[in-house]
Amino acid sequence: MRAEAVAAVLAHIGLGAGSAAPLWVADDGRFGAGPLRGRHGKDAAEHVGAGARAEARQRRLDELRAQLRAAGTRHTAEDATHRALREHRRQLRELRDHIPPTAEVDDAAAAAAGATRDAQRATEHHDELRRAAAVAFRAAEEQWARAQTVAADAGLPLDAAELHTISAAIADAAAVLRDLPGLLGTARRSLGDWHAAVDDWNTEIGAHAGAAAGARESTAQAEHAATELATVEASLGEEPERIAEQVAEAQQALTGLDEDVRATQSRHTDAGKAAATARAQADGAEREAATAEVACRDARSDLLATCEVPGLLPAARDPDEAQSDEAQPDELPATPDTTDGAARLFAALRSVVPPPERDVGEDALDRSLRAIRDSLGAGWDAEARRAADGAPVAVEVSGPYGRRALLDAAAQVITDLRRARNLLSAKQDQALRNLLHGRVAREVATALFEARELVDRCNAILGDVTTSLGIGVKLDWRTRGDLDGATATALRLLGKDPDARTEDEDAAVRTAVAGLVDEARAADPESSYRTVIGEVLDYRRWHELRLYLRRPGRNDELLSRRTRLSEGEKKLVTYLPMAAAAAASAAAHDPHGVGAPRLVLLDDAFAKVSEDNHARLFGLLVSLDLDFIVTSERLWGTHATVPELAITEVLRDPDLRAIALVHSRWDGRQHTGVAA
Repeated sequence: MRAEAVAAVLAHIGLGAGSAAPLWVADDGRFGAGPLRGRHGKDAAEHVGAGARAEARQRRLDELRAQLRAAGTRHTAEDATHRALREHRRQLRELRDHIPPTAEVDDAAAAAAGATRDAQRATEHHDELRRAAAVAFRAAEEQWARAQTVAADAGLPLDAAELHTISAAIADAAAVLRDLPGLLGTARRSLGDWHAAVDDWNTEIGAHAGAAAGARESTAQAEHAATELATVEASLGEEPERIAEQVAEAQQALTGLDEDVRATQSRHTDAGKAAATARAQADGAEREAATAEVACRDARSDLLATCEVPGLLPAARDPDEAQSDEAQPDELPATPDTTDGAARLFAALRSVVPPPERDVGEDALDRSLRAIRDSLGAGWDAEARRAADGAPVAVEVSGPYGRRALLDAAAQVITDLRRARNLLSAKQDQALRNLLHGRVAREVATALFEARELVDRCNAILGDVTTSLGIGVKLDWRTRGDLDGATATALRLLGKDPDARTEDEDAAVRTAVAGLVDEARAADPESSYRTVIGEVLDYRRWHELRLYLRRPGRNDELLSRRTRLSEGEKKLVTYLPMAAAAAASAAAHDPHGVGAPRLVLLDDAFAKVSEDNHARLFGLLVSLDLDFIVTSERLWGTHATVPELAITEVLRDPDLRAIALVHSRWDGRQHTGVAA
């Protein structure tokens, strides 16, 4: 290396820690390279020179030879150990083949572990209940003493039966007093009704007297008219009326006889004309009948030839009837070559062949055949042939089943598909049985249990945190509302240990999971079974989390956009669940309380929150014992609710293209800077 290059390198290396060079060394072995610092040292002094290097190399060779001999000895011993271990492994494998399976022991151990956990939880629950009972007993004693004092002041007995009697009497009296205003009002209304009824009765009496006087006057007039009528009838007599009636009857009879004679003559003339016309029509009908009989026999022959086209008659049947178990055979009844035989053949075809849904032309038939050919898979082909001009087209399919009519091949494919689906369903059911009783089922049950515990811990934390007006929130983690009842119940059973479920519960779980698997496969047929099972058994997809608002003296209210809250309360109840979840998660990961950091990172913290709410939000984080790192353009965090805070302010100068960091601290009362 040239001396200039060495000099240039040494010029860039400073001497001592006070040097301004980025790379420096000191005479005591210390060195620095940018932000890195270190120190180099030797255990013993070394000579410099060719002889010293030769001696050092010889010593190193002697050490390596000694290490090589030791390694050879160790290799021999380890090789013997390896052969012994291989022999021991062979013996262990022979023993393994004779050892009975441990599945029952593993299942029993898992069941015992589950029972132990259940017993521990039951013991903890029992202790909580016992403490609650003690508190309730003390409260009951205080209430009893207070009740004795109140009863003595009021002159009431302490016997429950006597108190119930007095309470019932007071309730009856209160009921009577409550009903008394209504009864008085009813009596007043009844008295007014009676007064109105008396007035109406007097009015009706006057009207009745006037009507009676009018009736008497009308009766007198009727009697006078009857007397006059009787006098007139007596003076006329009956003989003139009878003679007039006989004359009128004779005239009517004469008129009717004349009309009958004219009608009879007209009918005789018409009958002669009709007879001649009927003879001519009968001759023409005989000729048309002979021609029609010949055409009918020809049509019968053409129809029989058409029905013999392979697959035509089965394809023309009603699809529902053709697929039913009671479908009629394809053979048509034997009929004679007569008009009656043709009619019977037509009737038989009409009974099995429905009317066409639409007219199909030659072009549409060719397009359909091309579409069938394009949609067939490998190893399949379709061909159309026609026996004669105007005859139906027979479509035949060639494939793994040989050459068959289109309908026969489709029926065979449908049968095989149904058999394959049944086989797949059976395999899926067995796979679900194995899946829902193995490690996956226990992991799902454990995850559900831990999720419920996390929600319970969050609610326990949220129960102690409220706003200045006593407003708080509560979490409700429940099964999704859009699931039907049977599926929701079965999925909840997945939270139960598999060994503790009954056969009926196992069947319900399998049915519910199988239904969800079918829905998932229908939604995405290309997904693998592993992917589908992973999505179906994702317990988070079965549940929904609701947030309820707790107010003093009111029932819990589901939090929604229509909930009336101030802006500060809205922000606080929004951050409450997040902070509670972070605190509960930190507590779950530090069950022994070793003091692990309970860290929360907030970027652009408390954005769009008014400054008068900042102190309460910081106080919320502090009250939940959370360690937080926040970034903001306007927050300082210097509030009385924060006992201690380290603050770093970032200053930028666009002209200098540099960034400066200013450090300061807050001790709960004073904001002071920190020396660099």
